[in-house]
Amino acid sequence: MHLNLISRKLFFFGFLLLVLIQNAFPQDNSQRLKTNLENINVLLDASFELMGDRLILNKDKIYLIQINHSQDETESYFRSRIKSRFPEYKIISDVNLASDAKIVIDSLKIETRYLKLFEKDLLGNKYIKRQAVVKYNCIFTGIETEGFRFNQSFTDDFDFDNLVMVENEKFLFAQGVLPPQSFFSKYLIPSVIVLASAAAAILFFMVRNK
Repeated sequence: MHLNLISRKLFFFGFLLLVLIQNAFPQDNSQRLKTNLENINVLLDASFELMGDRLILNKDKIYLIQINHSQDETESYFRSRIKSRFPEYKIISDVNLASDAKIVIDSLKIETRYLKLFEKDLLGNKYIKRQAVVKYNCIFTGIETEGFRFNQSFTDDFDFDNLVMVENEKFLFAQGVLPPQSFFSKYLIPSVIVLASAAAAILFFMVRNK
């Protein structure tokens, strides 16, 4: 009788251990999943706030935007975003047209980085830690306005199963390269799960045989 009571306690202790392991890293799934492009757009809009503060006193001028960048898709996307952000401004791209001032964008970098592949719990559910990055130098010519440098990033994580949903196949900068798994994620966590499950199974049969 005494051994049976001990076995039952051990079984419930093993079960409790599994529950605690599962909830060791609580997660919040209430937030809507954001795509890589949405995170990038948040940063771009923040940078355009700085630009708008400098253009507001010269709203009547015609601006030629010059983007010094080698990747066409990044340049074209930045150009389209800035025009949609300032629809009331006269921003042109054709160098053959007359303009009063120039907006020069240099060292433009827009990218998505996958920093880490990890588990929030010990049940093997994988998550990706990602970082959206936007940085560039902005110079104004033809107006007495000081330029600025924007260099900001945003970091969050998402479920590995949603990888296809967050990426945008049209833009390379809205995609990332998966990092290798750490030793902890690849070997240690699965081993702990196997050992805990085996211990619970052994305790279960010990209790049944008593």
